[in-house]
This record gives sequence, structure tokens and C-alpha cells, in this order.
Amino acid sequence: MEERVGTSNQQSSVSSSKNPEKLPNGRIWPSKLHISEEVMNNICTKRQRANEMMIQSLDLKTRFEALLDECNIEFVNAKYLQEEYEQRLNAKIKETSALKSQLAEYRAELAMMSNSLSLQHQKEDLSNKELVKERAKICQRDKALSILQAEKGLLEAENKRLQDRLSEREAREEVISLKAIEDFKKSSAYHQEIHNRIQEAHDKIFDTEMRELERQSLEEGFVRGFLKGVRLVRRKINAVVEGLSPSQASEDSPPDLDDDGIKSELRTFYTDDEEDNEII
Repeated sequence: MEERVGTSNQQSSVSSSKNPEKLPNGRIWPSKLHISEEVMNNICTKRQRANEMMIQSLDLKTRFEALLDECNIEFVNAKYLQEEYEQRLNAKIKETSALKSQLAEYRAELAMMSNSLSLQHQKEDLSNKELVKERAKICQRDKALSILQAEKGLLEAENKRLQDRLSEREAREEVISLKAIEDFKKSSAYHQEIHNRIQEAHDKIFDTEMRELERQSLEEGFVRGFLKGVRLVRRKINAVVEGLSPSQASEDSPPDLDDDGIKSELRTFYTDDEEDNEII
């Protein structure tokens, strides 16, 4: 408002003054320009205020630049902190995701362990039930065993009593049998029985010896017949026996020929037979 008032006063003063001479270019001569003191004061005041405002503006500009620098620094710090916080946040997110996956694995393992534990508890329950049944069976068997042991004791006592009675009876029977044997030995029937048994033994020995003699006779007859056949064959083929004349070789074996003579003739025959086979 003051500036507007000063300007209006200046315009009125200029207009109220005489029209000064103008330069060829249209400017006014300074020496001929009349400016009032009030206008000059206003102009000085304005300049002073302009200078003050310039100084204030420079100060404000400096402060603003400093503040702007601080803001830039804070912005850079905030940007750095934001990036750092974002990196930390990403790391925390990754760590959280890893922990979540690990937690899921742990939950799965825990579920499996709980299932296995439940199965194990079921097996333990079944085992406990079977154990209770087995214990009941064992108790029943123990009771039955105690009953059997009691019965065994009674049976052993009864067996001992019967054994005693049997031993007494056997002793009495032995005494009676010994007495009967003595009486039998004294009787004639005992002697007749012994004679009959001796006769049976003699008959068995005689039968055995007779069978052996018959077997030997049959063997000797077979050998003598075999030698007779050999002699007939040699007689037909006019074979010469070493150590015998043809007449001796054609004769039958003498009836009193013993075992050694028969063995020598058989040995001679088999020797000649082997030589004939070798020649063939």
C-alpha cells in the first residue's frame, strides 16, 4: 500500500511540475528533472528494502540450499536405508520361506512319527494283551502243574506202596519157587527130564554130523564123477597127461583116493586146460 501511495505521489509531482525539455532521443535531461524529497525517500526506502530482501533472499537461498543438501543427504541415506531394509527384508523373506519349508518338512516328519508312534502303541497294546493272555495261560498252567505235582506225589506214594507189596510178593514167590525147585530136584521126574534133554542134545549133534557127512559124500561123489568125465574125454581125444602113461590116464580114479590126490588131479587138469587155451 505504501509503494502504491508513493508511486501515485510521484506521478502527481511529476505531472504537477513543468514539462521539461526532452533530448532528441526522447529522454529527459536529469538536471531539468524535478524529483520531490518524498519520492526520493520512498525510492531509498524501497532500495533499502530491496537490498534487505535481496540479502534475506540470499540468506534464504543459502539456507534453502543447505536444507536442500540436507534433504538430499537424508534422501540418499533414506534410499540407502531403504535398499538395505529391502535386502534385509528379502533375506528375511527367503529365511522365512526356508523356515516355512523346513517347518513343513518337520510337520510331515512329525506326522510320520506320530503315525509310527500310533502304530507302535497299537502293537504295544496288542503285545500287552497277548502278554496278559500268556500270563493267564501261565497261571493256569502253574495251577495245573501244581495239581499234577500233587497227583504225582500221591502216585509216587501209591507206586512206592505197590512196589513194596510187589517186592514182598516176589520174595515170597522166590522162596516158594526155590522150595518147589528143591522138591522137584528130589523127585524122579527131574532126573527123567534131565535124561530126556541130554538125549535130545545127542540126537541134535548126531543129526548135524550126519548132514555134514552126507554133504561131504555128495561133494566127493561130484568130484570123482567130474574126474571120471575128464578121463573119458582125454581117452577119446588121446590126450597125454604129463607124468602119466596113456593107460593110467584112461583108468578111473581109485576108490581109496584121498582129498590130496583129488586136489592134485584137479590141479593137473586145470593146468593142462589153461595151456590149451594159451595155445589156441
